[in-house]
Amino acid sequence: MGTRAAGNTRLTRVWEILQAVAQRLGDPAVSDAVARAGRKLTGKEFNLVVLGQFKRGKSTLVNALVGEPLLPTAVVPLTSAVTILRSGPKPEMTVHFLDGRQVPAPVQDLPLYVTERENPRNVRGVGAVEIRHPSPLLAEGVRLVDTPGVGSVYEHNTRTTLQFLPDADAAIFVLSVEPPLTAAEREFLDEARQYAGKFLFVLNKIDALSPAETAESLAFTRSVLEEATRQDSVRLFALSARQALEARMAGDADGLERSGLLDLEREIRRLVVADRETVLGESARLALERALLSLTTALTLEQQALRVSAEEIRQRRDRLERYLASARSEAEDLEPLMRSGLARIVQEADGRLRLFRQSLEPDLHERALRRLNATTGGAAELVRDLEKFLAENIPAAFDRWIAEENRRLEAAVRAMARRLSERAAAVVEGFIELAGTLFAVELPPPQPDPNLVDDVRLTYRIGEDEGFLMPRSDRLVALLPRPLALRVLTSGLRRRIAEQVDLNAGRVRENLVERLDQTARQVRSGLDAYLEAAALGIREALTRAERLQEERGPALERRRQEVADDLASLAEARRLLEEGGRAPVERTG
Repeated sequence: MGTRAAGNTRLTRVWEILQAVAQRLGDPAVSDAVARAGRKLTGKEFNLVVLGQFKRGKSTLVNALVGEPLLPTAVVPLTSAVTILRSGPKPEMTVHFLDGRQVPAPVQDLPLYVTERENPRNVRGVGAVEIRHPSPLLAEGVRLVDTPGVGSVYEHNTRTTLQFLPDADAAIFVLSVEPPLTAAEREFLDEARQYAGKFLFVLNKIDALSPAETAESLAFTRSVLEEATRQDSVRLFALSARQALEARMAGDADGLERSGLLDLEREIRRLVVADRETVLGESARLALERALLSLTTALTLEQQALRVSAEEIRQRRDRLERYLASARSEAEDLEPLMRSGLARIVQEADGRLRLFRQSLEPDLHERALRRLNATTGGAAELVRDLEKFLAENIPAAFDRWIAEENRRLEAAVRAMARRLSERAAAVVEGFIELAGTLFAVELPPPQPDPNLVDDVRLTYRIGEDEGFLMPRSDRLVALLPRPLALRVLTSGLRRRIAEQVDLNAGRVRENLVERLDQTARQVRSGLDAYLEAAALGIREALTRAERLQEERGPALERRRQEVADDLASLAEARRLLEEGGRAPVERTG
C-alpha cells in the first residue's frame, strides 16, 4: 500500500474512533467537527475558500474565475453572507436559510441575500447561498466559496467568515497593493492557517501600480508572508481581477494573459486535480486534531469529576464560577479605561487633522488662484476649471493624510488591544489552571491571545457615495462676463476652499469616531466570548459528572468505565495521528 493510501487509512481509522467517542459524549459541537472531518476524507467536496479583508477584490476575483459578473461588487463593504459556487449545467441559485429552509431564487436576485444594502446585518437570516454554474473551473470538482471580508465596520461579517473557516480545505488569500499587508491581515492569516490545508496568495489590483511599483509591492508582501508563514519561499500571484474579468468577457486572450489570472487558474487546477487527495488529507488531519483535543479534554476532566461526590463537584464548580465572575467584573472595570484611551486617540487625531487643515487651505488657495489666472477661456471654463481643480486636489490631499493617519491609528489601537488581549489570555489561563488543580488533571493551554481587533483603518472613500462631498457648480457665475466671473470666483475662493475642507474633515472625523466606537464594542464582546468559550467545555463535563454522581448506582460505574475506555481509544487515535505525521504538502503556495 502506498504512503498516501496508508495515511488516508490511518486518518479514516482516527475518524471512526472519534465519531464513536463523540456520539457517546453527546456534544453537538464536537460531533459536528468530527462529521466535517469525515466529509473531507471522502474527497467528494473540495472547498476552495476565498479569504481576505474587505475591499480587496475577492468577489471580483471569483467573477473572473467563473467568467462573468455573478457576484455583486462595490467599493464599500458589501458581502454579508457566504456564497458557494459549484458545477452545474446552467446557472441556478438556492438560498439556504439559518432556520433550515432551502429556497430556489433567480441568480439575478443574489444581491437581495448577500449584500449589506439589501440584507443589512443579515436580517433575512441567510446561512449561505449556493449557485450552480457551468464554469470549466468548477467542473474540475471544486466548490468556490466567496466569504464576507473581515475587518469592516460590520462585525457580523467577520464572524460569518470565521465560522466558515473549519469547512475550508484550501484557501485563496487575497491581498491588495493598497496597502500591501496590514497587521490585521497577518492576525487573520494566523487564524486561517489552523484550518485550511493549502494556501494560494494573491496580490490584487496591480493595475493601480507601475511595473516598478508592482515589483516593490510584491517583494515587500512576499517577505512579510514568508515571515508570517515561516516559509523560505512563498509564491505570490500578482494580478488584476478587474482586468481579467473584462478580458474574459470580451474574449481578449492576450488581455487575460496580461492580467495574471491564468497563472492562478493553472495552480488551482493542479491543486484540485493532482494534489486533491493530499490537500484534503491535510485538511482532515487538522480537523481531526482539533476534535481529538476537545474530546480528550472533556473526558479527562469528566473522569476526574466522577471520582468525587456531587457536593464536591458543586463546590469546585462554584469556585470556578466565582473566578469567572471576578474576571468579568475586571473586564467591566477595564472598559472605562479602554474608552478613555480611545478618546485620547480621537483627541490626538483631531489635533493632527487641525494642523493638516491649517496647512492645506492656504496651499490650495494659492494653487487655485494660479490655476484661475492661467485659464484662458471664458466664465464657463473658469468655473469648470476651478471645480476640476478642487475635485482633484482636495481628495488627493485627504487620501495622502488618511494613508498616514491609518498607520498611526492602527499602531495606537493595536497597542491598547494587545494589552487587553494579554490580560484576557492570562485570565483564561488562570481559569484552566484552577480547573486542573481542583480536579488534579493537566488540561491543555488556552488558545492564543484573542484577536480583539480586526481593522481600525478609516474607510472614508473619496469621490464616491458617502465619500468626498464634491463642490457644487455655480451656474450663475458661468453666465457672467469673464472679468466679473474671475473676480467673483477669486473673492469667494478662500471661503469655498474652507467650506469644502471643513465638510470633508467633518466626514473623516465622523468616520474615525464611528470606527473607534465599533472597536470598543468589538473588544468588549471579544473578551466576553473568549471567557465563555474557555468555560463552556469545562462546565459541560462537570454537569455530566454531577448528574451521574447524584444518580449513583450502576449508571455511575458504567460511565466511569465508558470514559476510561474512550480515553484509551483516544490515546490510540493520538498514536495513529503522530505515527502518520503531517501530510506531505506545503502550507503555502
